[in-house]
Amino acid sequence: GSHPERAEDALLAARGDVGEIVNIGHAQELNEPVYLVQFADCVVGCLEIELVPAPLGLLSETDA
Repeated sequence: GSHPERAEDALLAARGDVGEIVNIGHAQELNEPVYLVQFADCVVGCLEIELVPAPLGLLSETDA
């Protein structure tokens, strides 16, 4: 995919930026899930290997 409003070599999200998974798809050619992750100002497709859980205490956790 691409982001037409951004330069071709623009950084979309830096290592360690916190995002929220908003959808999950499937890349047939890779036979892997692709996660659409909303960062501060854009949505980026990420492979599972590129994601890590948020550190404990970063998000407001509830039992609800």
